[in-house]
Amino acid sequence: MSKKSDWIVCEIRLRSAPKTPEGIALSYIKNHPAYKSARELITQSMLAYWLPFGLANSGVEGHALTLACFEAIGELEKQINLIRRVLLEQKAAIPGAIDVPSRVSFSKTEVTIPSLDASDEEDGVFDSMTKTAATSPKKAADLF
Repeated sequence: MSKKSDWIVCEIRLRSAPKTPEGIALSYIKNHPAYKSARELITQSMLAYWLPFGLANSGVEGHALTLACFEAIGELEKQINLIRRVLLEQKAAIPGAIDVPSRVSFSKTEVTIPSLDASDEEDGVFDSMTKTAATSPKKAADLF
């Protein structure tokens, strides 16, 4: 275990207006009805988004980096599936009930959403995940 003087300290204080997308998301995380704290939820999402890049930047490569990438992808896919199941499932059962925008704007950020064919989505990512997961029983964190 490393000494406290060796720890990376990043003190973040987030503040957003309640009606902004950031404020709505922060409020939800802060009051999330789960067994995890807001700190744990933010850390979990940070690791899924950025850990593979941090590992690659620090010199981790090969099998350890590959496992970390697939673990991050798995976490992100779980969140994608949760959003679909909880928020879109009921509307998806009624054909034509969902109006999927091709462009979304949040204050200074504009995101273009590519059109996905359902067969490409299911065949591409999930097949590669199951093949790798089956041949790699260890977690990436166990390799560093």
